[in-house]
Amino acid sequence: MKNNDIIKKLTLEEKCLLLEGIDNWHTLEIKDILPSVMMTDGPNGVRKEIPNTVGVNGMVNSVKATCFPTNVSIGATFNKDLAYLEGKTIGEEAKANQVSMILGPGVNIKRNPLCGRNFEYYSEDPFLAGLMGASFINGLQSTGVGACIKHFACNNQETLRNSINAEVDERALREIYLRPFQIAIRESQPRMIMSSYNRVNGVYSSDNKYFINDILRNEWGFKGLVCTDWLGMNDKVTAIKAGNDLEMPTSHGRDAKKLLQAVKDKKITEEEIDLCCDRVISFVLESHKNLSKTTKCDLDKHYEISKSISDESIVLLKNNNVLPLKRKDNVAFIGDFAFINKYQGGGSSHINAYKVTNVIDALKLKGYSNVKVAKGFDSTKKELDSGLLKEARDIAKNVDKLVLFVGLTDLEETEGMDRPNMRLSNMQLKFIDEMCKVNKNIIITLFNGSPIEMPFINNVKGIIEAYCGGEAYGESIVDVLFGNVNPSGRLGETFPIKYEDLPSSHYFPGSDMTSTYKESIYVGYRYFDTFKKPVLFPFGFGLSYTNFSYRDISIKSEDDRFIIKVFVKNIGDVKGKEVVELYVGSPNTSVFKGKRGLRDFTKVELEPNEEKEVTLIVKKEDIRFFNLLTKKWTLENGTYSFLVGPSIDNLEVSLDFLIFNKDETTIYFTKEDLPSYFAGNLDNISDEEFERIYQRKLAPKTYNKNIDLGLNINFYLARKTFFGKIINSIINHNKTLKAAPMLWHSALEETVRQLILMNPDINEKQINSLLKALNGSINPAHLIRASKTLMSILKKVTC
Repeated sequence: MKNNDIIKKLTLEEKCLLLEGIDNWHTLEIKDILPSVMMTDGPNGVRKEIPNTVGVNGMVNSVKATCFPTNVSIGATFNKDLAYLEGKTIGEEAKANQVSMILGPGVNIKRNPLCGRNFEYYSEDPFLAGLMGASFINGLQSTGVGACIKHFACNNQETLRNSINAEVDERALREIYLRPFQIAIRESQPRMIMSSYNRVNGVYSSDNKYFINDILRNEWGFKGLVCTDWLGMNDKVTAIKAGNDLEMPTSHGRDAKKLLQAVKDKKITEEEIDLCCDRVISFVLESHKNLSKTTKCDLDKHYEISKSISDESIVLLKNNNVLPLKRKDNVAFIGDFAFINKYQGGGSSHINAYKVTNVIDALKLKGYSNVKVAKGFDSTKKELDSGLLKEARDIAKNVDKLVLFVGLTDLEETEGMDRPNMRLSNMQLKFIDEMCKVNKNIIITLFNGSPIEMPFINNVKGIIEAYCGGEAYGESIVDVLFGNVNPSGRLGETFPIKYEDLPSSHYFPGSDMTSTYKESIYVGYRYFDTFKKPVLFPFGFGLSYTNFSYRDISIKSEDDRFIIKVFVKNIGDVKGKEVVELYVGSPNTSVFKGKRGLRDFTKVELEPNEEKEVTLIVKKEDIRFFNLLTKKWTLENGTYSFLVGPSIDNLEVSLDFLIFNKDETTIYFTKEDLPSYFAGNLDNISDEEFERIYQRKLAPKTYNKNIDLGLNINFYLARKTFFGKIINSIINHNKTLKAAPMLWHSALEETVRQLILMNPDINEKQINSLLKALNGSINPAHLIRASKTLMSILKKVTC
């Protein structure tokens, strides 16, 4: 152990206390031995809380900081250098605030568009997520501030996130859901990794020895600290034995006492505790040495950096000769989202932005005084306001071009709850229809963190995807619309025509108990591209105000990698940036797989008629597949296609390369074993067929009285019992909770285990009565004691 000298100075009690936070954000300080360090939420800014204050959506308020574009926007830049710059700049602000660790980036796969936290994640593709995440981490840690990559693993929904069991076959785990973590760790070595709330294949992530010890540490060589998500510790003893080092936030000493008792009962050894302490000490010492009380940062400069990132994140989806706008154009900007500040999502990543420029602010700032503006609708309402609509109509019918600003609010896209559908509100759809009746040159600007359906697509001439662009987003949007910035964003996710087209739509978010990933590896374009299914917009897609051409691809094979070179030329009239995407298609064999997959990408800026040679790298280990029958990564023999272009459905140049691997094994499932997976019929896969690749029996889907969840029961699961019905009714009628949807969902879905951690005064007798009442007891003593306990919990939640 690195820190044996320090560990020898600690008592067993101090060691146990060292393995949990001392409060919400700090590690334990041991006088004259070990300092304390602070961590804060991220990933798109520094969310350092101000104690005893209340901010947005019931969250504690935080210090002023730069709100950078969220990860969905960073992913859309396809620019690793910008991800690095964002991380580096956030690190500077963290140091100025005496913060040692930023809880980010989030690299979870966007399995389904309805996940409420998708705006915090980069992509549906593990290589885009992993490589962008690694760049962010390298930038952040270049300042001495640590990065915490999250949420490990399969945290792909917010519904029942504290108790849901994600049932995932190991091939999908390895190739899709664990892959971005593996890539980021290989390319950047983050100082910390955060285990997720949920269970994976029956095991809580905080307790998952196979994930934490066997894969993360022994197989991938991760050297850092493993920390729980906040209130994410399931069983302290099991977690420490699994290698989950640090519990956050504090358990108020409860879990330290459990750990002490477990040593006495010989359920865990002091040596196992020492291993976790060693990693915590290394983390604290490494983090603390980089703090400086004299560090300052320039938030005005950081605003400009945020704008440079958001400039490249905006995706031009449709342009029938209506963009860019000209300063002299007779144009109107209409829609509530031009006025309100929609530049991030809701939840723990919500930054108290230093300076926000919305679209209307940007028009004034840049001197576009001739642009007519109107609100058109109120995004907080369900119905159109007749007065606002009349004003919008009167303006719309008298302009040559009309830009509409629509989207999803922070309350619709937030941590803690998933979206109910993939649509804009009915009110906004009606508004768009009304505008289309009076103007034929309409451009839609969208504010959202993941795909939406677009029933209006054939009635409008232009569509801009603005995503969640950070505090300077308004300037970036105006600059793109008027051609001051040539759009260069690309979609890091497939936009399906309708929600039901997604294979995961049939299994998301699952039942009370389980979310079964029956679609396996067929996430996003791996399904649509492989089985030639039509989409609204494909992965990697994005238009420009110029055009590019590709020629002369070449490949050089080295020991562990392929080097691919290609020439890219700007054949248009204006300067622009092109995203060069490299996909690899594997041989035709008996293995079911995606037709091709992204392996590298870069961005190149070109003047009109300028041409550059671009270099892309593919590691040979990254073109293997995971064989479920041998439990090994396998490099197949055969001819691989290396394809380069601007999107998955527009690969302009390609070259085949023959690979021979003498160690290849051909043992695998046949088409007879897995007919649905080979044919792409994924909408109704039987339990029996999925169990062949899952390689175990599926768990019960619905909670019932014969299942004892113990402390992991929540009020929602107990809704069928007498006491559970009462609780659900109380929570559903609580005005404070209903006004903050994240808190409302938390009140229903947080487990009794988590409620205990938040309420240290609850004693064992109260806990037992609460559990008995939730599980159906109608004993008056249990119900009375449980009711009093419930009232104290709700009072704390709503204060």
